Amino acid sequence: MFKSLKEKFGIIVLTIVLVLAVSIPIVNADNETNTAEVVNTTQTEANTSNDTSSGNEIMPISQDQNQELSQEPEQKEDGDNAKEQDVVIVGNDVTIDYVVDGNLFICANNVTLNSQVGGDVFVFANNVTVGEDGYIFSNLFAVAKRLDMKGSIYNLYALSNDINISGYVYRDIRVFTDVLSISGTVARNAFVTSPSISFDTSNEGGIKGSLTYSAENKVSIPEGAVESGVNFNQLSANRNVGLSYLFNAIALLITVTVIWLLGLWLAPKFSKLCDQVLVKKPVSTIVSGVLTPIILVCLFVLLLVLSITLNLAFLAILLLFILAGISSSIFIIAMSNLLCKKFKIEKRFKKYGALVLICIVLYLLTLIPYVGSIIGFIAVVLGLGIIIRYLTLSQKFKDSLNDSNKVKDENNKKAKA
Repeated sequence: MFKSLKEKFGIIVLTIVLVLAVSIPIVNADNETNTAEVVNTTQTEANTSNDTSSGNEIMPISQDQNQELSQEPEQKEDGDNAKEQDVVIVGNDVTIDYVVDGNLFICANNVTLNSQVGGDVFVFANNVTVGEDGYIFSNLFAVAKRLDMKGSIYNLYALSNDINISGYVYRDIRVFTDVLSISGTVARNAFVTSPSISFDTSNEGGIKGSLTYSAENKVSIPEGAVESGVNFNQLSANRNVGLSYLFNAIALLITVTVIWLLGLWLAPKFSKLCDQVLVKKPVSTIVSGVLTPIILVCLFVLLLVLSITLNLAFLAILLLFILAGISSSIFIIAMSNLLCKKFKIEKRFKKYGALVLICIVLYLLTLIPYVGSIIGFIAVVLGLGIIIRYLTLSQKFKDSLNDSNKVKDENNKKAKA
């Protein structure tokens, strides 16, 4: 049995590091913040290649989207600036005009892809453009304000306000968008959530498979735009808001209950003393809750920029998500402890009742317009601060808190006797 939560937490973090080190290939990622120089390349004839991510054969990519699928694409040779590994780019305006024989990760304002990428492309940006010379031999995952797809890709997964597909998608698209325009070709099926879908079939484009879309009202689909049928899923404009609130409350209660039980099992001292950390060290708890996300985000960016390793960079951001996910539950547990001490509640079942009460009260407060979001933010900051502050407290101070807690419990028992 471990002696302190710090030791347990260290073991957990070490385990995560080892798992990630084994499961995620270590790469030497290139980080670029400026627009890349144009690579002078020659064109050679390419053979049909296999998709390494799905095991399915990739159909050859041609520059003319109206040519037969059997025609092989013209492929750029690997120039001096070709990248033969995964590439990570953080910048403002990013242009990719060199071959990337690996996965591509981009976080920027404006992104333009005018070359070939052998792996998957992950993009988070305001504006994303896959030019006519842009070839993605695997999947495109994009979160953007506007996505303009003029080139050729394998599968498209996107969340965007405005999506325009004038290029060629060799398999499926799965998109959430306000406006979807298709003047190119989707060779298989389309799964769309959008209130506005338009087609331009003048160049024999459209969806060669089926279209499954979700919206409040039906969309007019031109004849011949979809070859294998259209499926419509209606979204109700008048959703049952009360039922949604109920589900959210139940989800929060389940999360808090699981974390409370895990705390009693893995870290009983922390579960009993988390409220005392907030009471005894309020200022440092708040500072820890505010600074921790900032430090982890800065660490994430620094590791990417320095090209040390993707493993540690994504471990930092993963750790932030985990801490943020459990922080509000830790705050609720701390408030529940204070309530139990105030009213001298000792039985486990009654303590759980107090936990449920605090959970419901906090959830109802977060539903208040404007004020609710502030309350939710405060709960996350304080919960995160409690975790970090407890981990950094000296063992002597923790023992003094524990002794003080035992004295109060004994006094309560004597008072009841």
